[in-house]
Amino acid sequence: LSRLLTLEAFGYYAFAVVVAQTPSMVVGPVTQAFYPRFTKLISEDNQADLIAAYHAAAQLVAVLLGSATIILVFFGHEILELWTRDRILSERIYMLVAILSFGSLLNGLVTIPHYLQLSAGWTGLIIRINIIAVAIIVPTLFWIVPVYGVIGAAWVWVSVNTLYVIVSMQL
Repeated sequence: LSRLLTLEAFGYYAFAVVVAQTPSMVVGPVTQAFYPRFTKLISEDNQADLIAAYHAAAQLVAVLLGSATIILVFFGHEILELWTRDRILSERIYMLVAILSFGSLLNGLVTIPHYLQLSAGWTGLIIRINIIAVAIIVPTLFWIVPVYGVIGAAWVWVSVNTLYVIVSMQL
């Protein structure tokens, strides 16, 4: 993106990414708590408890991450203005923050299935999906960003994570 955007636009985008990914900080502690449990239950072949633990972890991430993201999406402008005390900055990036936050929510939702795959030693799926994603993202960014700028890049993030939810969560 740094080659496709002006320095000013890239700066706004980079700041918006940091803000948009703030709610994702709730995902790390949940995965760290459940990952060893997934591994233990898989090694014991305890399917019933594994299913219960998986659903508990997925629901916890969905509630925590979803709640934080909704607040940021609907009140991002106000939060940014309170935090930065810069009305111009908040005007320029609040929509970008909302779009990127939604993409980060989708990304966070696939974290628990990803850790379950790692627990089971099934790394091939996520590697193949990520290779395909990179093959799609890079050309798409070169096509979208010159026309739509940072908003286009944000929608590419949402689109890729939508595909992650549709494809990898189902598999």
